[in-house]
Amino acid sequence: MAPVNFKLDNFKTTPEGGAFGLTANTQNAELLEQAVALDSTFVAAWAALSLTKSRTYVNGTRAPEAAQRAREALDRATALDPQAVLTHLAAARYYDLVKRDESRARAEIELDMGGSLKDQ
Repeated sequence: MAPVNFKLDNFKTTPEGGAFGLTANTQNAELLEQAVALDSTFVAAWAALSLTKSRTYVNGTRAPEAAQRAREALDRATALDPQAVLTHLAAARYYDLVKRDESRARAEIELDMGGSLKDQ
């Protein structure tokens, strides 16, 4: 099998397949699921999976499975690297899009205001 490049720059960010980009989100989620299956310590992939599933939830049918997977991926990213910028970005999006908790989402974003988080 040929090696797969899971560089996060390769994931689609344009709204394909409709106004909400559900096709791109589905494709990205599939690739990210492969990435975390191959390397369960890949923090950036876990965070990106949480971001993608949060977007899928809010822009799709609000299926509980998407919200649950977003939370599972966020929990794994947090366990692996609680100070990573991507972990807190994923948390902010999860609390904003899935939980509708604007104050918690804002708190996650503001953590880096003092430079206390680390970039990956």
